[in-house]
Amino acid sequence: MESPAVPNREDQPEGEAPQRRTTEVHPDSSTAVPVRSRCHSRDSAQASPDFDTLSSDSTDSLREQVRQVHQQLDEVQKEVLKSKEEFEESLKGGSPFTPEIQDKPLPANFRLPSLELYDGSCDPTEHVATFYTQMALYDMSDALMCRAFPTTLRGPARTWYSRLKPASISSFDLLVKEFELNFLASARPKPITASLLGLAQGNEESLA
Repeated sequence: MESPAVPNREDQPEGEAPQRRTTEVHPDSSTAVPVRSRCHSRDSAQASPDFDTLSSDSTDSLREQVRQVHQQLDEVQKEVLKSKEEFEESLKGGSPFTPEIQDKPLPANFRLPSLELYDGSCDPTEHVATFYTQMALYDMSDALMCRAFPTTLRGPARTWYSRLKPASISSFDLLVKEFELNFLASARPKPITASLLGLAQGNEESLA
């Protein structure tokens, strides 16, 4: 009977120790787990990006964007409130309108007219005509016309309105009369009768 073959140490290269693979056995499992796999997992965890830092940077950027949006909304809101305050100024004490004008409720569907604000540097008659056109969609009552007209003024024109005597305006026609009289210097000159009579027709000019 032949004995089992015994490995010959001379078959291994000299100077090299036999390689041994260290394993680890978990108490709950009989399967051996190489130690090298745990080291590899630890190295992978150390090489992964710092998600906490990335999350913090993203949050700061988002907060800055939200802050800028809120700032823009605040500016828009200030403009809206400014127009609203000007529109409701006639309801406060010292209004130039009579109680019949300022106490009458406004239509629920009323919107402020959108036209270029008048500052006293151009023809007041043209501004009134444009205002009439914008207000044609509504009932054009004295109360509505009087209380909406001041919102179309700015600069010197706004100052003029603020200096009107309290309870001195009882109709829109009266307001327009005072308005055009005050800014008469800015009105376009109209041809007078004497100038028209001084015109002569040329020999070759037609009447058209």
